[in-house]
Amino acid sequence: YPSIITRCIVVTSLMLSTFLIALDMSIIGTAIPKTTTEFNSMGDVGWYGSAFFITPASFISAWGKAYKYFSLLLVYVSAIFTFEIGSLVCALAPNSIALIIGRAVQGLGAAGVANGGYTITAFIVPPHVQPTVIGLMGSVFTVASVTGPLLGGAFTSKVTWRWCFYINIPIGGVAIIAMLIFFKTPARAKTSQFTHLGEILMNFDPIGSVLILASILCFFLAVQWGGVLKLWNWSDVIGLLAGFVVLFTVFIINEWYQGDRALIVFRILRERSIGACSGFIFFLNAGKIALQYNTPIYFQAIQGNSPLESSIKIILSILVIALSTATTSVVMGKLGFFQPFLMAAAVLATIGTGLIYTLGVKVGLGPIIGYQILYGIGCGLGVQTPNRVATVGSTAEDVSMAVSTV
Repeated sequence: YPSIITRCIVVTSLMLSTFLIALDMSIIGTAIPKTTTEFNSMGDVGWYGSAFFITPASFISAWGKAYKYFSLLLVYVSAIFTFEIGSLVCALAPNSIALIIGRAVQGLGAAGVANGGYTITAFIVPPHVQPTVIGLMGSVFTVASVTGPLLGGAFTSKVTWRWCFYINIPIGGVAIIAMLIFFKTPARAKTSQFTHLGEILMNFDPIGSVLILASILCFFLAVQWGGVLKLWNWSDVIGLLAGFVVLFTVFIINEWYQGDRALIVFRILRERSIGACSGFIFFLNAGKIALQYNTPIYFQAIQGNSPLESSIKIILSILVIALSTATTSVVMGKLGFFQPFLMAAAVLATIGTGLIYTLGVKVGLGPIIGYQILYGIGCGLGVQTPNRVATVGSTAEDVSMAVSTV
């Protein structure tokens, strides 16, 4: 393992990059009302958040393979650079379409940064220290989620929403420079057995990437149009839903046929802990993202709050998530098991989101705070636990693919 000083610097750089991608998951929420007003694009609201997540869903496994076959340093720096390019496109966006494209590019880079952070940690940090480091990364992620709405509200109210993206460029630059100077890919991380670039590229499953991206786009367009812009029984909505089912079915068949070359390696997914954690985090994040983007709109559009006021109202839940995440990582590292944390997370997060759903037009501050605290405790118990399971329960060769699967 590297020296303690080197490890501290590299881990700090990883946390800085993690801070960036987490910041951009939440910073846009409080800026969306102003953005839609400037671009006259209320119909595109869903895309501002979803575009950031569609590309990771399609390419995060490809990033996992890149970390497996190429230099960890080269791939990680490329991921940060891709994220920076997307941030610049968003900051300079002249219209809604450009902003959506920039968000998609950001998401592509963010997938590589998220995967790389946990993968690099598994190689440079001793196993007994990994729970603490992963907990710290989770806390940084949550702190960024706290800072995001505040910065988004402040920038939108006092300057311009474009600074929500300009801020990424200098921070990302510092992370890139630090990684280039201090990080060297460990010899044991170079697990590729292939001799030709073409042979490696064939293992990235480009057909699978295209199929999953196309199926996600079909599904998202269908649910965006259905019941809003078009009737559910219109032919184009039905066609999109049918296209999603067909494309996703073909994707599953392709993944099964590809074996270890697939985006989703069924050998890894069949491991009970990995498969269970993948399903768990899918549903937990679905609720988390829905709250993250819709709660600011509720406060601003329904309760008439300013962007800054709405960001202040959601801070408490994010702080609770941060505290719960950090505490869970430390306790889980001491106890050595994770199942009770996942079960408690599912129960508390479900009850919390259900109560938040009941908030109406006129509601006091008490229920708003109480419901968010309950949800925050539940979310914090489970949001980082699957990543811990993936890094500790996998071999050095499979760790990047296990992380990307989860």
